[in-house]
Amino acid sequence: MQRPGDIQKRVLIVSHTFPPADGIGGRRWAKFAKYLKRKGVEIEVISAKLPESSSQLWLDDAKEIKQYHYRNKYPAILSKTPSNIFQKLSYRWSLTKAMLKADGTPYDRALYDEKAFLEILEERLTAFNPHALIVSSPPVNLVFYAAKIRSKYPEIQFIADFRDPWLDGDFYGYGNLRTKALEAEKAKENFIVGEYDKIVSPWQLVVDGFKNRYPAKKSKFRLLPHGWDQDDIQIDKKLKPELDLIYGGNLYKGFEPLLAFLFRFSADKRLRIEVYSKSEVPKRLLNSRGDMKVRNAIPVKDFFNRIQQTKNLILLIPEGLKDGFPTKILEFAATGKPIIAVGYAGTLSEQIIQKGLGTFVALDKLETEFEPALKRLSKFKPDLTWIENHRLDKITNELVGILEEKGSIEIGE
Repeated sequence: MQRPGDIQKRVLIVSHTFPPADGIGGRRWAKFAKYLKRKGVEIEVISAKLPESSSQLWLDDAKEIKQYHYRNKYPAILSKTPSNIFQKLSYRWSLTKAMLKADGTPYDRALYDEKAFLEILEERLTAFNPHALIVSSPPVNLVFYAAKIRSKYPEIQFIADFRDPWLDGDFYGYGNLRTKALEAEKAKENFIVGEYDKIVSPWQLVVDGFKNRYPAKKSKFRLLPHGWDQDDIQIDKKLKPELDLIYGGNLYKGFEPLLAFLFRFSADKRLRIEVYSKSEVPKRLLNSRGDMKVRNAIPVKDFFNRIQQTKNLILLIPEGLKDGFPTKILEFAATGKPIIAVGYAGTLSEQIIQKGLGTFVALDKLETEFEPALKRLSKFKPDLTWIENHRLDKITNELVGILEEKGSIEIGE
């Protein structure tokens, strides 16, 4: 049902990280914002005022999106791993203050931002008058703060998006919380479930967790997968590969043995391997020469251009993501290149094998299983229908269906 006098449908998105700020957290809603805009939806975004990324990840997706920012006061040191005595002292002091401030987890990056965030949120809810508000987590507190003012805006559909597990996993220190702090987080969840019209997540684990805890409200919880963007992935199959393996993304803590192994493996087997990462890479590895090269992250389109010149792809699966559904699996699958996944076994590694996307090697079995797994990639037979169904324009149609359910917004093609 269209509101009287409306020319265009409006959606307000809240995402703590959003391009040009650095961080994978901004990717999901930068992509959805772009595709919703193509459907004629007017989009505004509220995000934290954060340093701009030098790698310009997803900058093109967000360049025509109007943004508003709130001041983020969370100590930067708490988002890093301290490497010297001064950083360790600063980390402990900042963590102590955060623990005194927080009733739940001290690691929520919106811990100090309630006043600044709600000021800009209420200003835009009034001036922009959106049909729907989508608040993406983490940080969870943004979802919680918005829930506090939900009653003031009964005509606006409130949707919470949980990109990562909250009480269903051990992300952001939730698994180590004391009883009182954990109870505070559970109380927040209960309040959020009561205030929001819909709660979505790309994790089946998260959706199932909500349904199990709130069986009377099952209809609120929806799976909204990630998708791969055709604008990023243009593969020329006529190009002759000059690389054997390539990886792009975080070099997660605990994966140091993989880098050491790949250096040895590339030298022994004369394989050309390239790694691109925005993580803190030891200077001795950067600009390395020989068959194995480690470089700082490059823009997404440049990375996928480089993928065109490789035979196989490496995907890392840290323990916290072993049952997840990251965007990278879709983007890699869409290139048509075989994947060798390394890390921790779970539903993600099972899906890679079941969908014919590639093979899997446990992090502690590189010496014995990596080479055989690499050879098995010659039998690569991907599920093309599954890949096609996860195109971002199709996943955006699923989002449109969720937006239209309340009856306050109808979005045309």
